Amino acid sequence: MKNTVKRNAFETGCLTPGALSVTIDFLEPGVTHYFKVKSYRVVDGEQIESQHSQTVSAKPVFKVPTSPKAISAGYKSVKLTWGPSPDAVGYEIFRADSSTGTYTRIATLDYPQSLSYTNGGLQTGKKYYYKVRAYQYQYSKKVYSSFSTIVSAIPVLAGTSSKAALAGYDRVRITWTKSPEATGYEIYRADSSTGTYRKVTTTTNNSTFSYTNSGLSYGKKYYYKIRSYKTVSGKTNYSSYSSVTSAAPVLPVPAAKAASAGYNSIKVSWGLVSGAQGFEVYRATSKTGTYSKIKTITNGSTGSYINGSLATGKTYYYKVRAYRTIGSKKVYSSFSGIVSAIPVLATPAKITLGKVSSTSLKVSWSKVNEASGYEIYRSTSQTGTYTKVKAITSGSTVSFTNTSLAKGKTYYYKVRSYKVVNGKKHYSSFTKTAYYKL
Repeated sequence: MKNTVKRNAFETGCLTPGALSVTIDFLEPGVTHYFKVKSYRVVDGEQIESQHSQTVSAKPVFKVPTSPKAISAGYKSVKLTWGPSPDAVGYEIFRADSSTGTYTRIATLDYPQSLSYTNGGLQTGKKYYYKVRAYQYQYSKKVYSSFSTIVSAIPVLAGTSSKAALAGYDRVRITWTKSPEATGYEIYRADSSTGTYRKVTTTTNNSTFSYTNSGLSYGKKYYYKIRSYKTVSGKTNYSSYSSVTSAAPVLPVPAAKAASAGYNSIKVSWGLVSGAQGFEVYRATSKTGTYSKIKTITNGSTGSYINGSLATGKTYYYKVRAYRTIGSKKVYSSFSGIVSAIPVLATPAKITLGKVSSTSLKVSWSKVNEASGYEIYRSTSQTGTYTKVKAITSGSTVSFTNTSLAKGKTYYYKVRSYKVVNGKKHYSSFTKTAYYKL
């Protein structure tokens, strides 16, 4: 048995047996359409029909553009965006000066993919109201969706975001991002975040994005905010202020390093600090132990100190701070990060091998200034067992000829220096391995 559907007294089609639904296209949006269904069966060439079903109705709805938004796009423009209406072939944008005022069409977009519009030539600081509707064509007739919800925006000059940072013991550096349409920027400062802000400078171009505020009080926190401005026909338009940012002028923290400078000494070095008149070096025998001042450097251009008379092989910990005298008061930076090192005898920097004869090789190495002597080790494979073949008892002797070797064999060597202190030998690390095939 088949079904037929009638709409507004017109038969719209026959359905195959078992079909229990139908979608009817090209109906006029916003108009109520009425439907009823009857079934029929053909018996011996004769169509036998049922009575009609009850009448049902529906009104096709042309979906409204969704989620409209309006934002400032500059000091005299607003950008409007919206979500798509699935059946649209285009959109119309309307604008008014108040939410309940008269809306005038300002643009028609003939592409369904067009989901934004920038409205230019507006008055800075004035609020504008917008609504959007979609349209399509039904049998050459233009039909419209309902209007979207009303949205509004005020065209204003784009603001900027700013950051204040330490620039020295008496100064703070403020940086900010570019506002594309700006003529320049005004920088304001206060003594507290909610205090009175006073203008400290004005820039007159849109290519300068930093300012160093000098002559400030050491350790005092200063607060800043910035606004951009644009001058048009003698009139100045301003953005809103940036968020408040703050910084306190203090001596920057020196960045420290420590490295062995010999069997009983460590070299502590640090980066120079602008405004520093000197540095203090502190030492401890454990990272969390008590740090004692071991040296005061009275020259702000000196960036290192060698700490001697240390125990070989023991770990020492250091931190450094800068200082400056302001008036009669000595002010300090924060301490550097903690650094550590172990005083050890230097390793010979280089080892070389040279053939003396078919059964002998000359082993040479670089001199270590503090060494009492050197030990030479040999193996017949790189990862094999190394045996000491010679102990040199002079720190100035930097070569050894190894004889009675086998022809055609490969030999591997490494060297370490040593120093005798109070009858005890202190060793360096081994050199890299060198090899030679006779």
